Amino acid sequence: MNRQITHMTLNGCTNVAVRNFKLVAPKNSANTDGFDVQLSTGVTFTGSTVQTGDDCVAIGPGTRNFLISKLPCGPGHGVSIGSLAKELNEDGVENVTLSSSVFTGTQNGVRIKSWARPSTGFVKNVFFQDLIMKNVQNPIIINQKYCPDHQGCLTELTYKKGTHATSYCFNARGTSLGVIQPTSCLNQ
Repeated sequence: MNRQITHMTLNGCTNVAVRNFKLVAPKNSANTDGFDVQLSTGVTFTGSTVQTGDDCVAIGPGTRNFLISKLPCGPGHGVSIGSLAKELNEDGVENVTLSSSVFTGTQNGVRIKSWARPSTGFVKNVFFQDLIMKNVQNPIIINQKYCPDHQGCLTELTYKKGTHATSYCFNARGTSLGVIQPTSCLNQ
């Protein structure tokens, strides 16, 4: 199948379980997300294979209590939270767990991307555990200045209110690049 935009979308759903799906599109098919979820609570996505030209799983604003497990992902762009903060009044994303999954030949493994704009949106309580990355260009990426068309992009970020970010690693190997706040747990 080579659908434009997305293969499967959950929008405004509660307590949904998606199990053992196989979503496949050609590697060079642009903008073909496998599984998108937004404005939904209590979603489980497990045992499904996703091979696309874009995100295997895209997690949008208003997603809460989302469990992804046993996901073979690749090719594609991996699992993305966002893009977020495109709108001023936007719901946040919280309580997302991705576990026991394998990424093969993807551009990214897991990423969080947000526009550099004022917004009520947020990301909190996200857990990545027991992930295997094979031939992945960017295993973990957090981009707070997302601007894909490079037009109308802000260059400065100002943070107000909220709490400081925290991170920890256990049995993780790799390298970190750029300005990392808090300090990368790979360097500890």
